[in-house]
Amino acid sequence: MLRLLAFALNIIAISDVLRSRRTVAEKVILIVLIMALPFIGAAIYLLVLRENN
Repeated sequence: MLRLLAFALNIIAISDVLRSRRTVAEKVILIVLIMALPFIGAAIYLLVLRENN
């Protein structure tokens, strides 16, 4: 169950990164961060680093 939650958070965070207006280098760094730290990386991105529209 935890793996499914981690997978869902990763998919949400990565799709948000890909849709953002960041440079390619920033997108790659954020995706690596999200993938390297499944819960923590996605949570950090979604709560702190996400661009507000």
